[in-house]
Amino acid sequence: MFIEDLQQQKIEWRKKGWAIPDIRGSKQDWYNLIKELIRLVADNLATDLDSYPDINGVSETYTWRSYASFLKSMGLVSNRAGILSLTETGCSFYNNSSKRHLADLIQDKVRLFGEVLVFLQTEAKRIEEVDKQLCETFCLSWANLSNTRRRMDWLEVLGLIQDVGNRKWGLTSEGESAINDWRLVTADVLDLLESESKDIVIAEPPEEIASLLQHLFDIPDDHKKRSTYNIWVPSPNRINNLRIIVQFALERVSRADLFKFIEDEFSLKTSSVESMLPFLKAAGLLEEVGRNVYIATSQAKRGAKPEMIWIS
Repeated sequence: MFIEDLQQQKIEWRKKGWAIPDIRGSKQDWYNLIKELIRLVADNLATDLDSYPDINGVSETYTWRSYASFLKSMGLVSNRAGILSLTETGCSFYNNSSKRHLADLIQDKVRLFGEVLVFLQTEAKRIEEVDKQLCETFCLSWANLSNTRRRMDWLEVLGLIQDVGNRKWGLTSEGESAINDWRLVTADVLDLLESESKDIVIAEPPEEIASLLQHLFDIPDDHKKRSTYNIWVPSPNRINNLRIIVQFALERVSRADLFKFIEDEFSLKTSSVESMLPFLKAAGLLEEVGRNVYIATSQAKRGAKPEMIWIS
C-alpha cells in the first residue's frame, strides 16, 4: 500500500538503491540458484571466492566471486577475508526460502520495484507501456528498457506477474497481495526531495575560514597547493596496488563490483575502500560515468600520473 506520510516516503526512497545487482545465469534458474547458494554458505562451503559451487539443477555455474555481489547487496551474506557467511537476513531466508521472501528483500533494497506492480493493477500491459508510465510518473530519463525489464524479470521469476499473451504482463494473486503488503511511494516524494534541495541555506563562514577564503581569492596561485591528494593505498607495493585498482576499472564497473574487487583483492573492510574512492576521483584516476558506475580516466588509462599525488 502507498505510504501516506510524505516524510516516511522520503525515508523509504533514500534507504534504497536504483539497481538490482546482476546474477549470472538464465533467469529461469535465478530463484533456485539463490536458494542453493544460501544453502552452501550455511554449510560453510563458500570459503574460496575463485572456486565454483556445486549447484543442483544448474547446468552452468560461475565462481563464488561472481555470485557474491548479489548476495551481499541483498544483505544475505557478509564477506570476511574471502569467506562468505550468512547474515541475520541470510539466516532468515535460509529458514524460509520462499519466492515471496526473496521478493520482499528486493523490495526493501531497490527503488521502484513494487511500484511497477501498480501500473499493472488495472490492466495487463507490455513492458514498453510500463516503462513509459514509470518514466513519466517518476520523471526518469532511462535511455532504454533495461531497468524496467530487470524489475519485471524478477517480478516474473518470483511469481508476482505472469505472461497473459500478446507480449503483455498481468498481476498474479501474489502480486496483488504484495501491493497491499509493501510500503510503496508516490511521485509526490520527488516534489519533497526537490523542494528540500532548493531550500538549502549556506551560513556565513566563521571569521577564520572567511579570512582563508579571501586569501585564496586574492592569491589564486595558492590553489595549486590544494591539488595535492593524500591517497590511502594498501601496502606493500602501494604504487603497484594502485595500478591494479585502476586496471580493474579500465572498463565500466559498478561501485559494488569495484568495492568487492578491492575488498577481496586486499582483504579490506568496506569502510576502508569507501575512504579511498573520493580521492581516486579527485586525483583524476577514476570518473563516474553513470549512477554509481565508474571507469578509469583517459589519463589513468595512458599510464600518466597526476601531477601531485602523495601515496600514504
